[in-house]
Amino acid sequence: MSSLFSPIISLLKDKRRGVLVSVASGWFLVLGMRLVPPVILPGVISEYGLSLTAAGGALTILWLAYSVVQFPAGIFTDNFGERKILTLSISIGAIGVILFSISPNFNFFLLACIIFGIGTGLFGTPRVTSLSKLYPDNSNTVLGMTFSAGNIGAAVLPFSAGLMSLYFGWRFGFMFSIPIFFIVIISLWKSPFKIHSSSTWKLSDFKSKVSTLATGLSQKNVLLVSSATLISVFTFQGFTSFFPLFLITVKSTSVTMAATLFSVFFITGAISQPIAGVISDKYGERLLLISLSGLHTICLISLPFINGILPLTFISFLLGTRAGLAPINNAYLAASIPKNVQGSGLGLLRSIFIGIGAMASVLVGFLADNYSFDLAFILLGLMFSIATLCYFFLHPTKI
Repeated sequence: MSSLFSPIISLLKDKRRGVLVSVASGWFLVLGMRLVPPVILPGVISEYGLSLTAAGGALTILWLAYSVVQFPAGIFTDNFGERKILTLSISIGAIGVILFSISPNFNFFLLACIIFGIGTGLFGTPRVTSLSKLYPDNSNTVLGMTFSAGNIGAAVLPFSAGLMSLYFGWRFGFMFSIPIFFIVIISLWKSPFKIHSSSTWKLSDFKSKVSTLATGLSQKNVLLVSSATLISVFTFQGFTSFFPLFLITVKSTSVTMAATLFSVFFITGAISQPIAGVISDKYGERLLLISLSGLHTICLISLPFINGILPLTFISFLLGTRAGLAPINNAYLAASIPKNVQGSGLGLLRSIFIGIGAMASVLVGFLADNYSFDLAFILLGLMFSIATLCYFFLHPTKI
């Protein structure tokens, strides 16, 4: 076990750890606060008199805003470097959180969703490219550590927001994070990122760069991983948007217990991601991808039939292992894209993945309104089985 974690320990002692820590802290905040809306949703629904479809629509708007800026974020990263774009991302995200905190009506809440989505959407692409450039020999492990920080944020921040919402009102579920945003902004701006190349996107060479990008993305394995990633993002968005509300309304848990089980899901992800990164760096990706996606498929389909706190805790734990897929997918895709268009290429893919995935929130809300949450989660599980097939047909050697 100690040998499994030794690469992680050595990276934390590395002189480049300042960048790793600041980027991981940013992702801790971005992912964690992006998953606060599902936890405070009962308060928002109650105050504004919303249907589940409307509530899901608000989350879809947030994720659509998040997706729209992925490709531009990649172009901005290629042109201006990671440090500026990452800092800009957290700064705009802070404005979104402030708007949530003072939201007087549902239309203003939707505006906050858009601003927050745009701001945090700028973070994802340069987060990956900055660390891939700085740690070319162990990118899976580094991204696993960073994604793990995001899952810790997704466990801690929504849980904290849920408690704030319960005792002080849902707006305090956003308000408490404002000082953290400013700390992360300063940390990112002062971090010594690798000096970015002079690669830029200009109208004069746009066609050639698009051609280069298309060639990099047209490989069989990249298409398979891209398809699996699209399905993974869609099901993740549908599941996380309503899992706490599902636990409260269908499984009759308390608000606190629902927030706790939501945290269990992300704590498991925080543990599984760095381990998955180390395993894939040493032994290859395919078998690990098949195993994790197959387990997640079974858990999603089984969830409607699970009752009781202990069984729900156990299946929340198993569902969380799905997070181990993310660093492997991202490192795979980033490595497959030509270096001079890596940021924009990854941004384009993320725009497609998250833009389509955003529709899952309103779809699950619609199914819950008109049929049941059980049907919605079973359908998500059946969809995820297709991702398992995509991983099965990957070339069986290490990348």
